[in-house]
Amino acid sequence: RPLARWCTRGTACSVIAVVLLALVLRLWGLQSQSLSMDEVGELRIAATAPAEILRWGDGFPPLFSLLLHAWLRLFRSDAAARWLTVALGCVSVLPVWGLARRLGGHRVGVATAVLIAASPMHVWHSQNGRGYILYFLLAALTCSSFYRALETNDNRHWLTYAICGVLGMYAHYYFVFLLLTQGLTLILEPVFKARLKGATLALGTLVVGVLPLAWVALPDFTSEAVTPFAVPFQPAAIPYSYFALLTGYSLGPSAAELHTMKPADMAAGLAGWLVALGVSVTILAVNGAKELGWTWMRRLGLLVLVPVLLCVPLAGALSITYQVRHLIWVLIPLVVLLGAGAARGRGRWPVAAAALCLLLLFAISLHHRRYVPRYANEDLRALASYLKTKGSTASPIFVMTGYMAKPLSYYLGPRRRIYQLPRVERNDASLRQSLAYMRDRVPAGSSFWLVYVRSFHGDPEGRFLESVLREHRSGRRIDFPGVVLREVRL
Repeated sequence: RPLARWCTRGTACSVIAVVLLALVLRLWGLQSQSLSMDEVGELRIAATAPAEILRWGDGFPPLFSLLLHAWLRLFRSDAAARWLTVALGCVSVLPVWGLARRLGGHRVGVATAVLIAASPMHVWHSQNGRGYILYFLLAALTCSSFYRALETNDNRHWLTYAICGVLGMYAHYYFVFLLLTQGLTLILEPVFKARLKGATLALGTLVVGVLPLAWVALPDFTSEAVTPFAVPFQPAAIPYSYFALLTGYSLGPSAAELHTMKPADMAAGLAGWLVALGVSVTILAVNGAKELGWTWMRRLGLLVLVPVLLCVPLAGALSITYQVRHLIWVLIPLVVLLGAGAARGRGRWPVAAAALCLLLLFAISLHHRRYVPRYANEDLRALASYLKTKGSTASPIFVMTGYMAKPLSYYLGPRRRIYQLPRVERNDASLRQSLAYMRDRVPAGSSFWLVYVRSFHGDPEGRFLESVLREHRSGRRIDFPGVVLREVRL
């Protein structure tokens, strides 16, 4: 009994220490960067009434927006949106720890919890005022309840699994890939027939709970169908998904650079990081497989492989958006496997070295995110502050790419004249249209500001900027992270 009490206290202390580590890493530089375009859009949605949120066509289910709406009514500051995701991120460490502990014991649970607490991808989205970390939390709860139901075949656990699954579907539409993979896992289980009754109960609850989502989803699917930026299937997106899931977006080429880089240049920029990551992950994964055994390797392997291999080509075929963060929950089985390997590091120097190498890569990525401008959000906050120091509000502001006008307007306020330049396609007609749009709104001899941002979407070949600089006088140029501001006179 004294030993049991000591173990319980030790477990509690370990978990508290890991959650505190998660909190410190997520508070580090929390408000240092400008709100992203997506965060501004999320705040705009959350500011409306709940009835409007339910029918807002932004491509996402309404659960996080409703939660953020209630949160901002309690804490009346837009900056509080990031505090909500920090809290969700810290809480989400617990179900991942619990799952790993049930699979491999105390050491595996703690090692896994440390990896998820220090994960650059997890930290990134815990500091971003959007719904991805809620999506992750619900995925972790769903995984935990699914495996518990699979082992016990208790109807209570099957119902818990179904409820978590329903909530997950209201957090992100890509949650369906988790449910499909778990269905495949169930079918491949030797005890499938014995679990069929409980699984049927869960499936029925899921279907009934998700049915209202059909009414909510229609505006979202309509908005997704007309997006001009969907990209075709690219095989390189599959390995890059795993690289980004483990290291975030702050090693190698930045997210913006990937839009314009050739595959050979991308591979060269990632090569060194891939070698270090590949060696450490291979050592930890092999040892994790030995620690957990074949049954759990098969279950976790399905969660790691099936969603990415299915989702990436499907998104390309249907011309819908795919981002690595859409499958952020694949990080759960990855860290459980790697945490199980790291737990075998005592007395095995290659395993200990691999775990330290992985944590070092995490630390470098977190440092890059905080201090290297190429990995930062577009700094529209600093740009807006600069424009406010210029005094006059008469000069119009043109934004290329146009959808970045809304976050700029958020920081500048409604009084400034901000225009969204039309996208320049790969033809002369679209270039002439954009130039004419600009000239029609600026009197001859007057000056204006050109905010040049995310050109990979608005001006992918740089033809608009080249024409403006060639035909008109360019004055000041001020560079901010991810944005260039130019003063131009007609």
